[in-house]
Amino acid sequence: MTGRGGAPGARQLFEHGRIFWTRAEGASPLWGPILARYRKLGGPDSRYGFPRTGVVKVGGGTRAAFTSGAILSSPRTGPHGLYGRILLAYSKRGGAAGRLGFPTDDLVKGRQRERVTFQHGRITLHRKSGELTVGFD
Repeated sequence: MTGRGGAPGARQLFEHGRIFWTRAEGASPLWGPILARYRKLGGPDSRYGFPRTGVVKVGGGTRAAFTSGAILSSPRTGPHGLYGRILLAYSKRGGAAGRLGFPTDDLVKGRQRERVTFQHGRITLHRKSGELTVGFD
């Protein structure tokens, strides 16, 4: 199988999950809400590409890293995807274990900005200026 941009890889289906493999990252098992969201977003052909990690526990939920993004999930918020500069800003602020908590929606693109809402705030990228703003509730 191929992923985003024709990247070669493989996947093995299991009753309760899947293992994705690439030469660069090795084997990465996905299951549960993160796998369901990844599949809905388009799997390896999506903007996220192949998994770089399997599902790991973080701050009361789970996370998986991908070639071009991450999907985080908690029982309260469900699974949501992040990528680009917003993901970098979120990671620098401690990710799920930081003050913002887990994302409560996927990255929303508007004409003038991109925004993600989190349990305790939001990160906005203003396209025209390139400025990132972080607000806390």
